[in-house]
Amino acid sequence: AGRIGFALDNVTADLAFAVQPVLEPRSQVVVPLGKVEVTRCYISFVMSMLHLHGTDSVFNSALSQFEPALKDFINEELPEVACSQLEPLMEKQASAALSSVLVQLAPFL
Repeated sequence: AGRIGFALDNVTADLAFAVQPVLEPRSQVVVPLGKVEVTRCYISFVMSMLHLHGTDSVFNSALSQFEPALKDFINEELPEVACSQLEPLMEKQASAALSSVLVQLAPFL
């Protein structure tokens, strides 16, 4: 068994979106409530602390030697992985939210 402790500092996320316009069929009004697309995703952070701890001393020694390489890997690769996971989730949820707004607004258009 083992434990992992970590701390992230200076976390920033910068996302930009494009929203497709849709034509409300009954009123023929074009509204910006269509499909959402993430056009930019930038995530930045610094992993300031990483601590791996196992239950035996041999394992702990191996983990302590592995920590710097893992920390460097996480600092370099995790932002891209985070964006690749965040983009489709944000697009799906934002598109669903706008679709719901369109349904609610349709009687007033």
